[in-house]
Amino acid sequence: MRLKLFFLLAMVIWVAAQSGARTSVTAVERDSIMALADPLSPKHDEEELVAMLQQSLADEKISRGDRSWCEALLEMAMKNRVGEVCADLDYVTAEGGAGHLHGIDSSLTLIFFNDPDCLSCHQVKERLDTCDTLRDMVSRQVLTVLALCVGDDEDKWRAEDYPDYVVNAFDAVRAVEIEEVYELPTMPLFYLLDGEKRVLFKNEPSLNRVLEALEPYNR
Repeated sequence: MRLKLFFLLAMVIWVAAQSGARTSVTAVERDSIMALADPLSPKHDEEELVAMLQQSLADEKISRGDRSWCEALLEMAMKNRVGEVCADLDYVTAEGGAGHLHGIDSSLTLIFFNDPDCLSCHQVKERLDTCDTLRDMVSRQVLTVLALCVGDDEDKWRAEDYPDYVVNAFDAVRAVEIEEVYELPTMPLFYLLDGEKRVLFKNEPSLNRVLEALEPYNR
């Protein structure tokens, strides 16, 4: 989650302070890396983030703390990269069924990662309920929308109302939270997948930008 980014950074600064060592990654570079890693930042850019982290790690003089921090961020960024087939996920549905992400037969799959305890998730969900574009694409079988709850309270999830055109699902084995097969720096987030489950875009918090990205497919 987003707090994980700041926790990792805090650890580096604390280790440096305890040891009296100076870290080799400057404060300006750290700020740039954090902005590139944060989906809520206008500077968010995963490709540039990966390049910057790899450049930092190539420096033989990088401190141990900075190396650990950069390696952790790079590991997060390398999961489910754009253009690659995403990790599969098992889920249960509100109707009592079960399925898995790679089993969805659809030209496009839009994953809406959400949590009942997330206020922004509720706000986006309300917009989804009145989103004619997504509803129409689903009705034409162009798109499947998977609303995947990754919280730890199944009862809260079952008490929630979701739009009738989405697959209302729950990560019952907590593969996202515990196994970290997906890194979600904030909530909610959208992933768009093609028919082969390759990632077209990831970690997008804005529904407006999701709709813009879907325009070429909605013709």
